[in-house]
Amino acid sequence: MTRAEQIYRDFEQFDMNNPEVWELFRKYVVMIIKKDFTHYGASAVFERIRWHVQIETTGKEFKLNNNYCAHYARKFEDRYPDYVGFFRVRRLVSENGRAK
Repeated sequence: MTRAEQIYRDFEQFDMNNPEVWELFRKYVVMIIKKDFTHYGASAVFERIRWHVQIETTGKEFKLNNNYCAHYARKFEDRYPDYVGFFRVRRLVSENGRAK
């Protein structure tokens, strides 16, 4: 199994076990879109989720692995094809060990 495949498998497991992360990711991206942004960084959305969970709530805590950020961006664009290109996604570094 390649590193990219391992990260994606781990992401799928995390996503399945923590559906609230996807809901927060989607919620914050929709808020950003409603503010008329045409591009935004998925990493900024991840940091907003971290802030929400660590500072604004007292519920379940979880570690948000940066390796999953690109997968959430791709998931958003897969689910909302009108917003393909909203995130500047590149080939994953883990696909062959270096960025394109």
